[in-house]
Amino acid sequence: MIPAIPAPRSAETGPEYRNSHRRFGRPLRADLLTVLFLFTTFLTVSGGPRTAAAAAASITVNSTLEGSVAGVCTLWDAIVAANTDAAVNGCDAGSSGLDTIILPAGTYQATAASGAGVPGPAGFPNILSPIEIAGTDPETTIIKRGPGAPPMGLFYVGGELTLRNVTLTGANGYAAVMLRGSLYLRNTVFENNAAPSNSFGGAIATNWNVIIDIADSVFRNNVGGNGGAVVAAPAHLNIRNSQFLDNSTNGRGGAIRAGGTASISDTEFSSNSAGSDGGALNLSGTATLTRLWIEDNDAGSDGGGIANSGALTVIDSTIANNTARQGGGIAQSSGTLTVTGSTINGNFASGFGGGIEMFTRNPVTIANTTISGNTGREHGGGIYVNIGPLTMNNVTITDNQAGPGNHRTHGRGGGIFIQRTDYLHSMANSILAGNVATNSGPDCAEWFVTSSGYNLVGDACAGFLPTVGDLVGEAANPIDPVLGPLANNGGPTATHALLGGSPAIENGNPRGGPGKSGSCLRCIPPTEEGYAMTKRRRFSGELKAKVALEALRGDRTLQEIASKHQVHPNQVSTWKRQAMEGLGEMFSNGVERRRRDHESEVRELHAKIGELTVERDFLSRGSGR
Repeated sequence: MIPAIPAPRSAETGPEYRNSHRRFGRPLRADLLTVLFLFTTFLTVSGGPRTAAAAAASITVNSTLEGSVAGVCTLWDAIVAANTDAAVNGCDAGSSGLDTIILPAGTYQATAASGAGVPGPAGFPNILSPIEIAGTDPETTIIKRGPGAPPMGLFYVGGELTLRNVTLTGANGYAAVMLRGSLYLRNTVFENNAAPSNSFGGAIATNWNVIIDIADSVFRNNVGGNGGAVVAAPAHLNIRNSQFLDNSTNGRGGAIRAGGTASISDTEFSSNSAGSDGGALNLSGTATLTRLWIEDNDAGSDGGGIANSGALTVIDSTIANNTARQGGGIAQSSGTLTVTGSTINGNFASGFGGGIEMFTRNPVTIANTTISGNTGREHGGGIYVNIGPLTMNNVTITDNQAGPGNHRTHGRGGGIFIQRTDYLHSMANSILAGNVATNSGPDCAEWFVTSSGYNLVGDACAGFLPTVGDLVGEAANPIDPVLGPLANNGGPTATHALLGGSPAIENGNPRGGPGKSGSCLRCIPPTEEGYAMTKRRRFSGELKAKVALEALRGDRTLQEIASKHQVHPNQVSTWKRQAMEGLGEMFSNGVERRRRDHESEVRELHAKIGELTVERDFLSRGSGR
């Protein structure tokens, strides 16, 4: 029977937890007593006992036909069978537990609405119970809105849905997946879904307190009214090992707009755009970002990479080459911000704060972080502080630029510009040098910062009172920190190494504590503290070709190939597709290529003849002939 819409489950009851109980690579198979024992000995998040696991069923789809069709099992009938626990046409009956729908390779398209929810219609029947749809591979198992279909999404989820090894595409007018229940994604692709005219994401949308758990998945070319790919407010959002590429919105959050709790790790956000705040991410709840690569995103207003108004923690991440009006890398409008072990570089703001813009009364803390190569056209190339207290420990701020702006007063504070002096700002064991301002204050302007010692300031500005261990230059005689270029020096992200002769060497805090000992921690990365290498890997053409050929042979799954070569399954898919496109181009342009090769050979022969002629003439002159 169809159950009532359930309350969201805890994170431990999702498929990641269910699938984690494995022995020697095989799922546990147990009778009822064993199941009862296992699930009553594990605790829920709240500490109470688990309920017994319900029975589960497997339903295999054997037809790509649309709708309910007698004699075969379509995706539509399989969903209804799982919802009702009854056989439907050629589909086996579902169960009271998590039912798995096996979806072979093929294209499953909807041209008419079969389900409905908030905010609109869906092409497939509503998901009203725990269901997993398991495809073969995202490249070959496609779920889509068909040509000529009315505006609609693909799924409305009132129960719990797991999607594995599938691609969802073509939703238009409404998000591909609309949620009032929980969603789990494993190796799933969302691309070319569009919901630009409402306030929801193109791929996933919810305004309910549900769980969204995403792993090993790709979101590409989705468009939303807010949150180009995902709107998760006030959901619990967990993302790892995934990619968000080329998503867009006219509103906030080019890739994601999240208002609940968010935990995102080992994920890339590239080339996303927002008409308003947050080129990649717009966050207003509590968020932790770990080992992210946020690059080449754009915001029409604030926060080219991230716009935050909640409690944000950024760990071991790279925020690079993003653009915005204010806060090219990060715009902090309210709430708290903590950045550790990260690099913020190459970002651009047409207004204030090339790297970071602060407009919050709450604390901002930056530690073990490099802020380099950013530009703020008006003020604050590296950091712009309007209001709020700023604390910096083991930070390198160099090679940033303020200006040239559109007004004669613009272009101040190449490293840091602090607008107001009625907040306490502090700096310890840090380098602030080598920055540029087209007006005044190359390293710092309009500020009052309390030194906690052992800083190197190239050109100190008014309001900086040096204390123990500080090295402070002046406009007539600035201190050169003698830093190497931004590079991989062994830490979690790129840094500037201290070169020989740097005055910062052995001038860090000798007593340990926040400044540790020796040199600036951020200049010589603390690899002994266990930082993992998380800089984006660069792959050789030879490896790409080898992996693509294995994928084309088809005798191993993408996951097996990815595991063998220690790359992401999505990377395998990309190289396979590129290889197929390249082969087509090679055969279609074979004649043209042979013509170019022949012309190249002729040019080389002419060049060789010319060389021999010059050599002959030289020898002739030398012998007097």
